[in-house]
Amino acid sequence: MQRHVARTAVACQNLLGEGCNWNAGNNTLLWTDIEARTVYRLTSNDELVTNVLPERAAFIFPRARGGFVLGFPQAVVLADEALSQFSPL
Repeated sequence: MQRHVARTAVACQNLLGEGCNWNAGNNTLLWTDIEARTVYRLTSNDELVTNVLPERAAFIFPRARGGFVLGFPQAVVLADEALSQFSPL
């Protein structure tokens, strides 16, 4: 039997980490830290990319056409790949 050992991938110390999901399109793990208003992207090369958001976000999902869908407190929004432009759905 093969044994697996768990390890901490990122010592990010999220205040309230949520909405973790795997983007198979680019092998990236996505999640939000709601209280810190931050999105985290962990690549398969263990590179961590963070983006600060204008509001708290409970979830982030990649879109097939590029960009993301995010859940803000008052709206679900579409965002560009850089997470710099947001438009309500």
